[in-house]
Amino acid sequence: MGSPGLIFSKVENGVCGQFGAELAWYNAYAISTIGIIPLLLTTTFGALAHLNIKRSRIRIIPLGNVPVVGRTQTGLRRRDRELLKMVLGEVFVHFLTNILYPIIIIEIVATSYMNAEKSILRLQIKNLLLLIARILFYMSNASPFYIFYAVSETFRENFEKRFANAIIQGFNDNYLLKIQELCRNKEKHN
Repeated sequence: MGSPGLIFSKVENGVCGQFGAELAWYNAYAISTIGIIPLLLTTTFGALAHLNIKRSRIRIIPLGNVPVVGRTQTGLRRRDRELLKMVLGEVFVHFLTNILYPIIIIEIVATSYMNAEKSILRLQIKNLLLLIARILFYMSNASPFYIFYAVSETFRENFEKRFANAIIQGFNDNYLLKIQELCRNKEKHN
């Protein structure tokens, strides 16, 4: 959670953590910055992208003798569909991976203000769920590549072509370096 965790922490009875008002502020910060704001933004911009793609089909007017059906229209639609699948897939995965953390924080805040007695088992379960929620939160940052690779044929083809070229280029560079090194070693011994 970054520096706010340091700002809102203090030592009380030999324990470092957030207590009282600091805990309330930190939890409000965590819920808004991890839960509410990113989910609202991704959902809003995903919906706007969807609307924009639908509207762009209406605005596109063929010029003169250019046929309406054909490669241009099909290419545009394919690209649009792939872009839409990529954006909506990212929004969906982001929502699924980030919704658990604010729910757990809200439960922690609610039970702490109710002064509910928690058994050790309940605290361990809460900590396990919080750990899983944090892992999911960090996984959402790595997920766009996998989403794009899974849903977009164009992205997949371009990635595979570039990856293969990078490997071949790396192999060629390493092979040439080894040959040059062998030549230098041979010259030194002669």
